[in-house]
Amino acid sequence: PYPFISSLNKGIWHKQGWLKVIDNGTGNNSFTVAYTNEPSQGAIEAVTIDGMINTAGWPHIDILKLDIEGTEKELFS
Repeated sequence: PYPFISSLNKGIWHKQGWLKVIDNGTGNNSFTVAYTNEPSQGAIEAVTIDGMINTAGWPHIDILKLDIEGTEKELFS
């Protein structure tokens, strides 16, 4: 019902590639990710913010919700 909202099933990273979610076994809030150049079972596509904007043809992003817990430095470097 919201034509100007897009939801993407991708991971935002500082370079394109693939991310594997790793369960450290210490609860629901302790998952981490590992970067790889190759797709594999269970991996999700990693995209950059610039790449996401260019691919979608958006002039800009008004609101971007991120839950990145510790990867801010890599993403915004």
